[in-house]
Amino acid sequence: MFLGLSIGANILAARYFGAHEDEELSKTVHTSILLSLYSGVFLTVVGILGARTILIWMQCPANVLDLATLYLRIYFAGMTATMLYNFGAALLRASGDTQRPLYYLFASGVVNVILNLVFVIYFHMDVAGVALATVISQCLSAAFVLFFLMLGAVGAIEQDIVPLFPGMVRVFALMALWVLFCNLAGAFDYTEPERRKPREVRREDPVARTGRTSRQSPCPSGRAKNYR
Repeated sequence: MFLGLSIGANILAARYFGAHEDEELSKTVHTSILLSLYSGVFLTVVGILGARTILIWMQCPANVLDLATLYLRIYFAGMTATMLYNFGAALLRASGDTQRPLYYLFASGVVNVILNLVFVIYFHMDVAGVALATVISQCLSAAFVLFFLMLGAVGAIEQDIVPLFPGMVRVFALMALWVLFCNLAGAFDYTEPERRKPREVRREDPVARTGRTSRQSPCPSGRAKNYR
């Protein structure tokens, strides 16, 4: 849904940018950035509070439920950065610049892979490390897009983005605190699921199988009697 909204913002911004309607373009840019901030914060709160419930509704296996909950909570902490990138990239594409958003996304993907290796191999953070690497890469891509917008490369858009910068810094700071809190909470609250016990081999009782006791055996003493 929010990706569709970013595409709609792209269409409106491209229309007003091409028509040189600066006032309408200003309204579109303000609405797009504010909507990305509000939607990102909303998804962050809903995702962190309802991650476990969502996984239960999806019938997540019990042996990975704790790990999946930890991953989702940290991942949802970066939803504000994801929304900012989607809407910021849409505004860049509206001005005709379709290459830089792709470059920024590629760079964040490379950073994500590197941080995965660092957090998992060297810091042994497991699932929390993978989720944290994803969030950091999302924040990096969003920062690249917003920084380029503030350079003034797309004309009137730069004047509209700059007044919002202090609010964006506060949002990123709160998001970083959310990530740290979720990481620490997962480290202290997570309990490793019990390992699957080896399946016991059920041995069939020979008495139950034959239906005879030792007294009913044809040779109770184990030796056959010789009748002459």
